Amino acid sequence: MNPMPSKSAQKFRVAVASILTVSLVGPFPAAAQVNSAHPVIQNPNNVLEAGLRGGDNGGSCDVPTTGALSPLFGARPFTQAMFREESFGTLPMRPMAMPGCTGPGCFQSFDPPLDAQGAYDPYSPQSEASVIDNLISEPLHPSPTRTANATETNPWEAAIEQTHTGELLPLAQGMLTSYAEGRPPGEFYAHQRWDEFYPQREVVTAQTGSRVNTGVRDPMQMHGYASTEWGPGGLYHNTVHGLRGQTECAAITEQAACESHANADTNPDDLMCKWEAGACSGKFNGTTNGIAIKFHPNMPVQSENALWTFDGTLPPKLLLARYAEPILFRHYNALPIKYEANRGFGSHFITTHEHNGHNPAESDGYAEAHFLPGQFYDYHWPMQLAGRDSVTDDPLSATPCRTGEEMVISVPSPAADGAGNTCDYGARLAANTSGDPAACGWTTETRQCVNGIVPIPGVSTETMSTHWFHDHMLDHTAQNVYKGNAAMMNYYSAIDRANECADDGINLRLPAGCGMGPTSWGNRDYDLNIILATKAWGQDTDTYPGDGDASTEGQLWFNKFDVGGFVGDVITANLLYKPYQLVRARRYRMRILNADVSRFMKLAIVVKREDGQDKFPDGGKMSQYMDTLKVGDTLDIMGPVGTHEYLGKGKFKSGSKEHSCKKVGMMAGGTGITPMLQVIAAILKDPSDTTEVYLLYANQTEDDILCRDLLEDLQ
Repeated sequence: MNPMPSKSAQKFRVAVASILTVSLVGPFPAAAQVNSAHPVIQNPNNVLEAGLRGGDNGGSCDVPTTGALSPLFGARPFTQAMFREESFGTLPMRPMAMPGCTGPGCFQSFDPPLDAQGAYDPYSPQSEASVIDNLISEPLHPSPTRTANATETNPWEAAIEQTHTGELLPLAQGMLTSYAEGRPPGEFYAHQRWDEFYPQREVVTAQTGSRVNTGVRDPMQMHGYASTEWGPGGLYHNTVHGLRGQTECAAITEQAACESHANADTNPDDLMCKWEAGACSGKFNGTTNGIAIKFHPNMPVQSENALWTFDGTLPPKLLLARYAEPILFRHYNALPIKYEANRGFGSHFITTHEHNGHNPAESDGYAEAHFLPGQFYDYHWPMQLAGRDSVTDDPLSATPCRTGEEMVISVPSPAADGAGNTCDYGARLAANTSGDPAACGWTTETRQCVNGIVPIPGVSTETMSTHWFHDHMLDHTAQNVYKGNAAMMNYYSAIDRANECADDGINLRLPAGCGMGPTSWGNRDYDLNIILATKAWGQDTDTYPGDGDASTEGQLWFNKFDVGGFVGDVITANLLYKPYQLVRARRYRMRILNADVSRFMKLAIVVKREDGQDKFPDGGKMSQYMDTLKVGDTLDIMGPVGTHEYLGKGKFKSGSKEHSCKKVGMMAGGTGITPMLQVIAAILKDPSDTTEVYLLYANQTEDDILCRDLLEDLQ
């Protein structure tokens, strides 16, 4: 058994150390970024100019690719809690009828975006809460169908015609001019084995621009913000400030102090508390309502055309699914009608690929089966084990369930009927309606939950656990994934239930908790999903259609002109800049996704031991000490914590004092060159900054010099 979590939580922080010897470069004169070869470019920092400057294609120091370092806006590492991913929350397939909405032409409310004057706006996504939240909350309508919906028109048709294309014409006589569903019509893209694996759960989302989370998915969370670490007093009950957001706010007794209490590690706008019913409590206790899309509280809100996520919100999304329970995933495209309303990168045409899923071709996110703004695409994910058509007696093949639950399981056709006649392929794919269970054809059975599992057909060695889904658009996959079109997906089975208490010899009992009940599944108290990806921002200060001047600072940036692969300079975890994670003194499971579009990542916990040579004769004192710690021991790791901020034009801020200088001397070793480069880049980026910089940079060997080409170019 895993040890019980302690009453205290530790803040897990990471620091980087650097090392020794000598390289001298400098001075660095101030220089403007002028592109004389391309005088048509007026703004020296726009996306095209950024794509034309920089070092060698893919060079070791060309990070971010052909751009300058991302501004941090005074944000310090490890001053914000990491988001736990927000579950989509699958719902049972619901009746299609909605109040005041009847007939085949009745469509879910999905109006096109409007400008301030009420006219169609082709340069903005549809990110209004009243529209997107209704899509998420309402039952599916029109009803999903085996072949694509070719009876309803795209509800944005009028907006597209008036602002973009002019009058649309039907592809053939008698056909619609546009379609509500983006799946190509006809049998070629019909859902395979639709009746056999008819959806039992539904999920609705919209790909749209950055918006404030309204908490619409709060009631859809399986944990209900009530169990163990998700409940009051738990590590994740407060979705933004963690345990600190609960304890600090609960201790405040005055309304004014409550409503002005902010995170002391970030800025006064990072408010933590709310006053309700005469008491102070955490603003984000048990809800995601009010979360804006920022990489850090000190950084700007991302423009609705800079970041396009599922629901348009943070935290990143997570789909919890179990085997043998087919899912209908309806994905709406709420992106701008105009392609150029994208802040320089990303396509408003999308297609969704459930990575490595055993899904039929029409629901696999084929790169050219994209759907357009205003349309939806119904993806049918059967959630079946591989080999399920031929193997029905694997004792480890089962799906998790709760005590008293009944599940409808699709049972494959026998290879031969009761008389010994071989069931051919066509007969096996047909439904057995004879009433004779020995006849050819598939059937369904209602099976009772016994000891937390229901047997299912398939091969247990093919069981999968951690997936993700993402955009798969031809020539735009990297751009769209980088822009936010990525989510994780956990598969649950009898082998991997995310319930560490169920001890039946089948369940692996991986760290997760079991606070939702002895036969629960999908516990996430100690089962962490982490999306790692590098990003860059603040490179492109140009304005784009749909973006106002105020929205350009610090916006997400991508160089689509570099075909060698784009690498950002800031690693994010769950789309946050260097967050920390509160943990208990116990075992954890981490499902880590490398969602970076070009970077390979190698993660390791390193213990530097004595090497018997001169380089590390005693080994690493810190890492060797950490290696001696036992479960339950604690360790506080702090830093690096910046104390100096460069304000520009020779001005520095140290604590509360400001200093000015004409010349700056710097000393750095190893990876400690990074903050020095940030200041150097800030000076050189401003043509009016005349500050001179001298750098003494030390390394153990000449080969250890980081960013040598860049330093020599700057010199």
